[in-house]
Amino acid sequence: MGAARRCDPPTLHGAVEFPWTRTPSSLTMCRSRGSNVNREQLNGRRINDRFGERQLESAELKVRRVIGVQSPAVGVPGGTHWSSDYPRWFNAQRVVPASAVLGAGLGLAAWALASGWLFAVAVVMPAAIAASVDLRSRRLPDWLVGLAATPTLAAMVAETITVSADALAAVLLGSLAMGLAIFVTHAIAPDSIGFGDVKLALVLGAALGTWAPALGLVALAVASATAIVEALVRRRTAIAFGPGLVIGFAVTAMFPEVLARLVGGMTAGWSRW
Repeated sequence: MGAARRCDPPTLHGAVEFPWTRTPSSLTMCRSRGSNVNREQLNGRRINDRFGERQLESAELKVRRVIGVQSPAVGVPGGTHWSSDYPRWFNAQRVVPASAVLGAGLGLAAWALASGWLFAVAVVMPAAIAASVDLRSRRLPDWLVGLAATPTLAAMVAETITVSADALAAVLLGSLAMGLAIFVTHAIAPDSIGFGDVKLALVLGAALGTWAPALGLVALAVASATAIVEALVRRRTAIAFGPGLVIGFAVTAMFPEVLARLVGGMTAGWSRW
């Protein structure tokens, strides 16, 4: 048999060749041919895997652009996978507009019913979800922070049109009361607190401004105390500030009248709540 046929499997019609009858050169040739075939198959699999990974990364970047978590500027640490924070059925193009309509509807319903409790629940639901994401991945998605602002915007438009334009001033003052100090801290030391915390504080402060603008200072004090306690209990210097902001808002919204009396000389907010 020729050397080229030594790697072919033996047949019944031809001369049977046993392994111990092969020469060392023929064995080396068979091994080299097999290794070359295996290397080609392995390289092909690696190319397919890399192509699939690139497609997955491009699809992931598209979703990140829609939900507003595509860059570190909005609080996304490098390497964090978005699917770990949202379920597989999550569709940003459908969920975000529907949630915005729901938030605006709840804000208008709370304004029509003069229900401060319904208004607080409408604001705190997306804010609490954003805080849970912040607790896990140290980021506050912009779309969730925006959803927390929709009830306030809807109620503010209704109050401004039907009652007085002073409603806008109360909302702006409350937003500054809770968010200005955090913004200054972020401007001086960006690594100490993220810009997502600034945006969330501005949104929650605007909601508290509907009761009384100075309640934003009370909520900020509660949030700071919560963060300090968490840092002492967990013995960490770097913690998520979003959950503390939500807790400060919730505590203040539960007892707005009591806290308003404790802080003397507050500027009055809307008379509807």
